[in-house]
Amino acid sequence: MLALVTPVYAQPNPTTQVELLFVQNAEAVVYENGTLTLKGVSPSVIFFSDRPKRVAGHVALPGFLDAWDEGKDSFAEDPPNAALSIVGDGIVTSVVVEIANPQLQGDELSYDIVQVLEGELPATGGTSSLFIDDLFTESEKKGAGRGAVTGAIFGAAAGDAGKGAAIGAGIGLVGNMVKDK
Repeated sequence: MLALVTPVYAQPNPTTQVELLFVQNAEAVVYENGTLTLKGVSPSVIFFSDRPKRVAGHVALPGFLDAWDEGKDSFAEDPPNAALSIVGDGIVTSVVVEIANPQLQGDELSYDIVQVLEGELPATGGTSSLFIDDLFTESEKKGAGRGAVTGAIFGAAAGDAGKGAAIGAGIGLVGNMVKDK
């Protein structure tokens, strides 16, 4: 289950599905042999949504990683895009990549780079932020797994992550059935 640290709602009813984006911050970044490593990674992952729901908060990094491969439409099944912003020597470098297979060891988080979509990954860099694509894909099927994760986040904010996950999974399944018709 995802442990929420700081939920904030601009609107009072967080019961409908929203697209969540995630941000992981680190002190430095290293890219070698197809692996991106965030060094000194923050122990929490920031999440937020855009209008109309405007939800924001933090989730513990281990909880975020545990949810990576949950469900049929998980990030493991459909690797997300991510924008990496690196600041070093007064220069900002931005690269868009597709990431997979997260591995956490201490305060180092590594991802396999499936492909570089835009820009060029430097071998090393300073302070970094990795902006991970939305929890719901732009595909036709949104999926119960991602609905369950979102439900767990909203449920944790309301005090019952398990109930939220169950509701989210149900919404994801209903969404799939509607799309299939």
